[in-house]
Amino acid sequence: MSLSPAEIAAAAATLAAARAEGRKLPAPPDPAPTTMDEAYAVQDALIAHGDSPVVGWKIGATSARAQTMLGVDGPFIGPVFERWVADSPAAVATPEGAVRIVEPEFAVRMAAALPARSAPYSAEEIAGAVGALLPAFEVVDVRIARPPDATSPFAAGPFWTVADAGANGALVLGPETTDWRALDLDALSVSVTVDGTAKTAGVSTNALGGTLKALAWAVEHLRARGIGLEAGAVVTTGVVTEIFTLEPGQTVDADYGPLGSISLEMAGY
Repeated sequence: MSLSPAEIAAAAATLAAARAEGRKLPAPPDPAPTTMDEAYAVQDALIAHGDSPVVGWKIGATSARAQTMLGVDGPFIGPVFERWVADSPAAVATPEGAVRIVEPEFAVRMAAALPARSAPYSAEEIAGAVGALLPAFEVVDVRIARPPDATSPFAAGPFWTVADAGANGALVLGPETTDWRALDLDALSVSVTVDGTAKTAGVSTNALGGTLKALAWAVEHLRARGIGLEAGAVVTTGVVTEIFTLEPGQTVDADYGPLGSISLEMAGY
């Protein structure tokens, strides 16, 4: 690893301060992570910084389009901090220059812990630990400002995206469905409107083949890093619709059928 422990800690502290203060960094901290291992080391240090407790995880880049946009060749994971989780209906404050991508997703609430261990968890063990399914909106944002000549808000590169809490800006959660085992998890759908006009739609299988498959990916990824899932943790399993952005003052609503509906108003900071 080319980054020293001090450099990892400094990068994490810079990201944490920008997040807490609702501001953008004009340029990435220097030196930068150059591998995914280093990116996750900065992410771990961001978690350890302790500004807000981790209450769950998000999976990013679950579709080919998202992977192309973010410059990665597979999914990644990031922490969800308590301070930026809200129940629907919610108004989410975003700083000037925020990315403001909204991702309709299917989330799970863990009823039982899946502690870190040496052996992988089976699909049955993972499903047995799930307490509820929830509709969710993830608001994507990054702490590093887009350069004036850049076309992508993720111009700092994929390693900074992962290091920066996996680009999680906020998470909005809907009602919990505890009798989810009666549902066909391969046929769960969502329809989305923005300011009352139809915007996009999707199905649960668009995120890594389905909600429980995506959860299993997250569990294995975390286990390999020596991280377990605690009872009560939320895992949001990735965007299942087309990717879109909101402007301040716009409202997005989504109907998740048997899981209920959620609403988000995009606000300034």
